[in-house]
Amino acid sequence: MLLVIALIMMFVSITGIAYYFIDGKNKVRIIPRLKGGENKSQNLLNRLMPLIKKVSAVVKIISADSYDGIKNKAAEKLAEAGNPGNLNAEDFISIKIIAGLAVPLIVTAIIGKISIVWLLMSFVAGYLYPELWLKDVIRKRQRLFLNDLPYAIDLLTLCVEVGLDFTAGVNKVVSKSKPGYLTAEFSRFLNELRIGKSRKEALEDMGKRVRINEFSYFVSALIQSDEMGTGIGRTLRIQSDELRKKLMLNLEKKAMEAPVKILLPLIGFIFPAIFIIIFGPIILTGMF
Repeated sequence: MLLVIALIMMFVSITGIAYYFIDGKNKVRIIPRLKGGENKSQNLLNRLMPLIKKVSAVVKIISADSYDGIKNKAAEKLAEAGNPGNLNAEDFISIKIIAGLAVPLIVTAIIGKISIVWLLMSFVAGYLYPELWLKDVIRKRQRLFLNDLPYAIDLLTLCVEVGLDFTAGVNKVVSKSKPGYLTAEFSRFLNELRIGKSRKEALEDMGKRVRINEFSYFVSALIQSDEMGTGIGRTLRIQSDELRKKLMLNLEKKAMEAPVKILLPLIGFIFPAIFIIIFGPIILTGMF
């Protein structure tokens, strides 16, 4: 019996993993999964937007100093996440309040009568969930941003070295690159230049929105090169080489961490199934 259960568990686990990553045509579909999750989140936001705006109108009335600090932090995180759903700080705080009130009601409807402790715990869980969702959006955005950054810097370096100025080079990168978070930031940078911002101010604002160390170093080097009057093509070439070295070191670090991270699921899930398969028949033979 134990052997049968172990085999069923292994079959379900392997099938589930294969179904998640492989579609019917044997193609990896990790990115479509991510895009599907983003579309579902966007659809949910669109449906809840009327309620969010009503709560947001009430939230705007509050003018306490502590609330202003919370609102500023929410605005910074939303900017770092790329303003998903065009949410502002009041909208995001309203979502947290709605989730904090909805989760206790759902838990009460499912379980029935619950204690005040469970109500408080479910309220805290609902209130904090939007924060976790936003952190996940930021992590995905930063990962995709870093994936596109080396190619964009190489293309920008090539454009500057053949005679284009920096702004024209950025415009060329936006037109030649696939749509993504990086091209969206470069497009916003160009729009800010068109409305009258200086290049330094636009670069600083872009660095504050992205908040990735590798990109922050790149922006700082560009600002310093612009202020000192040094050749921006040479700066871009140096930054491109440095970025590739840092990304390679990060990949090597993650590769070295993989055996340690896989140890826990290996001990907790795979070893017990192997032991059951090996020793299960022996135990059953001895018992009967």
